[in-house]
Amino acid sequence: MDTQTNWAEAAWQQVVEKIGKTSVAIGASFPNVSQQGRYIRSLAHDWVAGFWPGLLWLVYRDTRDERLKELAVQCEAQIGRTLWEFDFFASRCRVHVRVKQRQPISASAGRGSQAPRIDGRQPAGRKI
Repeated sequence: MDTQTNWAEAAWQQVVEKIGKTSVAIGASFPNVSQQGRYIRSLAHDWVAGFWPGLLWLVYRDTRDERLKELAVQCEAQIGRTLWEFDFFASRCRVHVRVKQRQPISASAGRGSQAPRIDGRQPAGRKI
């Protein structure tokens, strides 16, 4: 093994050890920033939320540590709920815009529910 390979392997082992130790303290939450040696957590919908489960998956791929896999799955479930809520909200916004513009709305857009328009009034007899 050459010096470059030794350095890379040593660095990776430090990452594996750090993630292993950090995962005990952080668990399935989302670290955002470290202040005075402690992680400040973010919410699952924060833009940095995917980094932690991403690191857990990378180390799991190498070590097959089932504990890290379980934490990654738990994190992804929280992120998945957030993405579903955002998608629901975003789809409702698209529906509102279409109603306001008086464009036809597909039956699948709102799964049979009726959404208010941007101006707050109910669309007359339209099911979306």
